[in-house]
Amino acid sequence: MEDSVVEEGAEAEYVITDKQVVISAGKTMKGTDTYPIYIMKNYTV
Repeated sequence: MEDSVVEEGAEAEYVITDKQVVISAGKTMKGTDTYPIYIMKNYTV
C-alpha cells in the first residue's frame, strides 16, 4: 500500500492494494477474508 490514498469517507475492507492506488471519497470496497479484492498499481477507484 505504498503511496496509496484512501480518501475521506471511503471504506476498504479485505482490500489488497499495490503501489500508488487511490480509493476516491465515498467509495466502498468490500472483499471477504477468503476472497479479498486486489487493486493493481497506479489505479484509481
